[in-house]
Amino acid sequence: MVTLSSELNQAFEHFFQQLRQVADPIPRLVVAWSGGLDSSVLLHALKQYTTRFSVSVSLSSVHVNHGLNESADQWQQHCEQLAQVWQVEHQTLRLDLKDGANIEARARAARYQALANILANQACLLTAHHQQDQAETVLARLLKGAGIQGLTGMRLLRPLGVQPNKPNQLLGRPLLNVSQAALQDYAERCGLVWVTDPMNNDQHYERVFMRETLWPVLNQRYTEPAQSITMSARLLQEHHELLAEYQQQDWQAWSPSSQRFDWVFLSQLSWPRQQALIARWFDEFHGLRLRQHHWQWFAQQVGSAANDKHPQTQVAGKPMQRYRNHIYYPAHVPMFHLRFDEPLALQTWLIKHWPWVGSDFTVPQCPLLLRNRTPTDGFGGVSLKKWFQSRAVPPWIREAWPVVENEQGCYLLGVN
Repeated sequence: MVTLSSELNQAFEHFFQQLRQVADPIPRLVVAWSGGLDSSVLLHALKQYTTRFSVSVSLSSVHVNHGLNESADQWQQHCEQLAQVWQVEHQTLRLDLKDGANIEARARAARYQALANILANQACLLTAHHQQDQAETVLARLLKGAGIQGLTGMRLLRPLGVQPNKPNQLLGRPLLNVSQAALQDYAERCGLVWVTDPMNNDQHYERVFMRETLWPVLNQRYTEPAQSITMSARLLQEHHELLAEYQQQDWQAWSPSSQRFDWVFLSQLSWPRQQALIARWFDEFHGLRLRQHHWQWFAQQVGSAANDKHPQTQVAGKPMQRYRNHIYYPAHVPMFHLRFDEPLALQTWLIKHWPWVGSDFTVPQCPLLLRNRTPTDGFGGVSLKKWFQSRAVPPWIREAWPVVENEQGCYLLGVN
């Protein structure tokens, strides 16, 4: 039995503490094993740790053959042979990738997708990112102008988030606070054999440039800069979590829908709090990030517009508009021409696609045809306009209001 260094022992102990807080019992652990030094140490040392401390866990490994290097098949064979020696359950995945532009990002996306496909819902994928990897991530993001969320770096444990139908899959990085020197020392003490990817010597890649050019300079001037940077990342993670707790209180008080949000509530908050809530709204409901000109629109046009003005801009090719006290996105309506045979199906559709109708209306008799209002329908007049205005219905919503056609006639849904 190999004796682990205190650094590795502490790293694994901390990781399992965190894992037990989110998953009990401990899910199956699957090490992503390239055959390189870092992932070889992770698999070998983790097996030693779980055996020594009788950690009840299922441990296996998986190697992804990207097929991009002439030695790829040799690396695959290397892992398969060592897995037999180490008595570790092992699997190989082969990808069909073509070399070309942005190959790093494409290979990473394909690799995580393939890994998520084979993992069970209750499983944790482990990667061998270590302290210097974390420092390089934070430094690269800093040089690209990242904010506090980006500067928190990689997380020790987070949802894998690749397969929507497997929400319990996790991604763990047990070595995130372990120095590269500790991994090298362990590999040499245990006589491990590992493969070397020639891409690790190509300074065209950002991380290789940092490793070969930047870190030697930083190490000459500063004491353990990688450790200091990762310490800053951990502190920023704590601050980010604290801010998230306060933001959650704002979010619950704000209570926006997926089609619109309350501008009056936002206007009472500081600009940073406004930005945080708006950014979360676009991320959660629409999967979008706003650009600088969008923030300028909120600050300069929306904030100063009179109540009878309706400033508009475009986000991802769709209109965003203020109407009275709300911001609408997208500020257009769904086009529909649907038949409903059951009242429940109609109500379900309205809740999801047409919330403006509210709930205080008489459900029409089915079967019926539901379609958009058109100029040729002839619905209009002062009373209808006042009805829409009293309910703060935006103009573009009025123009396409649902029309019901059934045995009782043809009329606007919910309008009285």
